[in-house]
Amino acid sequence: MGISAILFLTMNSKSATQWLAAITTCDAALLRALAPIYGASSAVLARLPLLQRVVSAFLDRFGDHDVRIIRCPGRINLRGMHVDTHGGYLNLMTHQRETVVVFTSSKDPTSTVVNIETGFPEVRCDPAQWNAAKRTAWADFIAQAEVRNRVNAKRGDWSNYVEGAILRARHQWPAHLLGGIRAVAGSDIPRGASLSSSTALSLAVFMSVAASNGQAATPTELITIAQDIEWITGARVGVSDQVAMLFPRANEVFNFAPPFDLSKARKQPFPDGLRLLVINSHTERNLSGADQLRYTRNRFAYSIALELLRSEMLRGGVAEPIVRSMLRLSDFNADALEPFGGNSAVYHWLQQIPESISLDELRARYNIRALDETYGTYFGPLPECDRPDQFNFRGPLLYGLAESERARVFIDAIATANFTKAGRLMTIGHDGDRIVDASGNPWSYPVDNNAVQELSRRNVPIHQVPGAYGASSRALDALVDCSIGAGALGASLTGAGIAGVVLALCRAPDTERIVDAIHSYMETVGSGRLARRPAPLTPDELRSSVVVNQPPASACELDPL
Repeated sequence: MGISAILFLTMNSKSATQWLAAITTCDAALLRALAPIYGASSAVLARLPLLQRVVSAFLDRFGDHDVRIIRCPGRINLRGMHVDTHGGYLNLMTHQRETVVVFTSSKDPTSTVVNIETGFPEVRCDPAQWNAAKRTAWADFIAQAEVRNRVNAKRGDWSNYVEGAILRARHQWPAHLLGGIRAVAGSDIPRGASLSSSTALSLAVFMSVAASNGQAATPTELITIAQDIEWITGARVGVSDQVAMLFPRANEVFNFAPPFDLSKARKQPFPDGLRLLVINSHTERNLSGADQLRYTRNRFAYSIALELLRSEMLRGGVAEPIVRSMLRLSDFNADALEPFGGNSAVYHWLQQIPESISLDELRARYNIRALDETYGTYFGPLPECDRPDQFNFRGPLLYGLAESERARVFIDAIATANFTKAGRLMTIGHDGDRIVDASGNPWSYPVDNNAVQELSRRNVPIHQVPGAYGASSRALDALVDCSIGAGALGASLTGAGIAGVVLALCRAPDTERIVDAIHSYMETVGSGRLARRPAPLTPDELRSSVVVNQPPASACELDPL
């Protein structure tokens, strides 16, 4: 049953004790009810330990009450890295590790939410204390100094996501005096691993408050709602995380380009002959010094690169109405570019953008809206003497154009069983993020004039060109190389990069051998050094480091039977 239908129902609840009994005895009726969500019986059984922990924790904290359970899966993006905020194509799937919220209605507006993990303080949230009853735009509310001070005082704390979800529910239905919830949340999505644990928590808590109060939000509405929740924490996110958790069905690849339009989405079953490995690098985003500056410089260039491209198109004689209509990366697909000369046109426009340009030259050559504001966003925190003045826009721009096109054709490769091409697209995409080669030497795809001219001369399809975005790390590059060396069809980072997860696409018969090779590598001293792990992985950590993706259904409420 889809989430849009479930939120409109008044579910018959079951007591926490009854839920726990059904889970611990592997009740046949419960297993049948969970099968459409998780798939094979082995996948269902693998989900029960987390459910058991969360329900048990609810009983310990709140006692026995009639409860309801909301689950929200992790998310995976197979292809379409760094492009969702610029309207590029994405290939999304759910991931079986998930966030679960067990809740009952509170007798007053205050919500109490507990985490099963130690180190996460209990959250008590009364919307009235945030002045949330005030009818004002969400952006205006979260911009209030009082709100910013409260959030910043707990920056990075899980309570910001919980309170953000509760406050956003109050904002969604201002005419109703919403009651609170008493809830326990638990998750086995690795934190900071590019599987969107924060979005899963935000959605699960919001859905719990909505369900407790008999309110409904469509999946399309939930996309914006989830963005709003993360915005209160200070994060500015796109739509890929929410769409991945709300729309793909079990074992389905969901392809679309923002802004979201369900009628234009393509859906394709993940092939039986393939396996997708989700490899946790056990690394954290901890940039500093030259690495921080390199990464931020590329992100700044990427944020305004499309404006430079449109300027060069106008200079090249492309009609202004056409240029103004090409607002997103997805607008620059192969079919749309054919009237202008296809790949050659892109390479020509790229060469018109100076290979290296200073900030003053950038202002003089291009009329870029909010250039100084954008520069301040990325480099304002740095001492003035450390702020960069010279930029190369070609590499990030070429990456964005090529990656969106890779994501557009990736779904075709899956649909036509061209698995070799699908894997190759993943690897090419990672090469655009790569910072070292297989020998550990610094590496970046060349985008100088000679290199771009050669691409044009050979008429290389743009989806075959890595570009140069540079959001990987030595640890992620090494895991990609290990996977491919062991026989994977392709591999790449997923998510924002720098840390987190690597994906490896494998033929089913090769899976066990590739997993063994990755495990062997992760046990080495060299792997630990690159990941900056203070101690070797425990056997349990090593085993859970490589997981075969088993995509479940999208976020929903569990049927109490």
